Amino acid sequence: MKQFFVLIVFLYFCPILSAQHAYLSILGRNESQNAQIQAIGYTKKLSNAARINQEMSNFQNKLVDKGYINAVLWHKKVIQDSIFEYQFDLGTPIKFIHIYIGTNKSFFPNSPSDTLVVNYEQIATFLKQTTDKLATNGFPLSKVNLQNKITKNQTLIADLIIETQSKRFLNDIIIKGYDAFPVGIKKYLIKKYQNKTLNQQLLESLHQDFAQLGFVKSMKFPELLFTEKTSKVFVYLNKNSNNTFDGLIGFSNNDNQKLQFNGNLDLGLQNFLNQGEKLKINWKSDGKQQKTFLFDLELPYIFKTPLTSKTQIHILKQDSTFQTTKLALDLGFALNLKTKIFVGIQNATSTQTLKTAITNGVSYQNQFYVAQFDFQRNKIESFLDNTYLHIAIGNGNRQTKNQTNQQQFLALNAHWQLLWKDKHGLSLKTQNFYLQSSTYFTNELYRFGGIKSIRGFVENSLQAHLVMSIITEYQYVISPTLYVHTITDYGFFEDKTTQTTGKLFGLGLGFGLKTKNGWLKMNYANGTVGQQNIKNSSALIHLSLTTTF
Repeated sequence: MKQFFVLIVFLYFCPILSAQHAYLSILGRNESQNAQIQAIGYTKKLSNAARINQEMSNFQNKLVDKGYINAVLWHKKVIQDSIFEYQFDLGTPIKFIHIYIGTNKSFFPNSPSDTLVVNYEQIATFLKQTTDKLATNGFPLSKVNLQNKITKNQTLIADLIIETQSKRFLNDIIIKGYDAFPVGIKKYLIKKYQNKTLNQQLLESLHQDFAQLGFVKSMKFPELLFTEKTSKVFVYLNKNSNNTFDGLIGFSNNDNQKLQFNGNLDLGLQNFLNQGEKLKINWKSDGKQQKTFLFDLELPYIFKTPLTSKTQIHILKQDSTFQTTKLALDLGFALNLKTKIFVGIQNATSTQTLKTAITNGVSYQNQFYVAQFDFQRNKIESFLDNTYLHIAIGNGNRQTKNQTNQQQFLALNAHWQLLWKDKHGLSLKTQNFYLQSSTYFTNELYRFGGIKSIRGFVENSLQAHLVMSIITEYQYVISPTLYVHTITDYGFFEDKTTQTTGKLFGLGLGFGLKTKNGWLKMNYANGTVGQQNIKNSSALIHLSLTTTF
């Protein structure tokens, strides 16, 4: 009895449920037109009868897009209140449109005549491209349409009507969200873009310029405000904490197989005075007798101009053997936010306090006139380094108690970073230095080796007047907070104070882990010179924690 009742209910409601749907059938006057209709396509089953009119309107728009502008609805009938049948006479489709450009010919300089011939199905694309071209040329509010349409021999003829206002130029940049934005940088950007043709490319370029500044973060893409006489761009920024503190502790076994520590402390401050300035303070110790100190200050856009000043103090102390102090003063010009050129002077004073045959050092003073080129692009991800290129060329002389020698030097440091598919990274660095002189002293040689140089060696334990190196990592990103990497470093050096020439190798593995305090990085690397065998006892483990605040 229960099953019979369910069957009765189903049979009663089935016609009602079926009536909720409507079916559409569109036909042509012949088989050829039927094939064209099927190729154009339409929705045959609709949720209700009210959707029929909407679907028919969509279909007729498709007919116009395909060139059937003279199609005629020939017949219409409704079958059982749910089947709607329409029959069209499609007629002959329009294949081409002849567009008379007339006084608008200046927007089409490559057109040999005042009429353009366009495939009919490309009309929408043509109108959009014309609108985009007008916007690129500084007419973002233009309106483009076709008027006075007539049909002649399967060809549509129409006039191109372009409505434009005055050409738009950028008048001002308004920064919202960061009222203390550096005045010098803002003035530079206004000068760069002011009175330039206002278009999408300009906005993209401006957006990229702000993205290049590490101390701000864009909240959204720049917006435009048009008035009758002015055009302003609004940029929405938040101040971004870009100060860093990098602590590094290294440990290894010394000659007596005892644990030995070395380290590096690196403090980087940027825009802490809201002037776009950069301050770097670095202290480094090799765990034995060598200590270095670096103070580096860069002040950009001084006097609200592209001029940039740079001051550097570098002190190297080798136990009681010698101490070398360098002072460099540079004045630069910002070509853009990524690229700067500098000229300056560099002085060094080295005092030799322990006179032995081993050190090959002499007290001296030197002075170089230096030209520099700096390029830097912000890093892709927080755990990666910036892409950069630094070239410095110096010419000068060295004075000792007994003689004066002409000297020149060349320094080239670069880093390139690639990240693809968000999982695989490749880091390529090169550090190179060459000092040209008739004689060399130990206390003027270039110091290198360590976690930020050729890994597997104690910090600054290597010295040379010529060094070339390639420092590589393959990085695999496990998660946004963890990655592992290989260490493959190679270098060549020459030290004429000890008549030593050799190849350097650094091999190992490492990882980076993002903690609540910053990026914790560990490297395990083994460094060898020439044909030396790799020994586990000589491997180095370096730990560093980089905190952003």
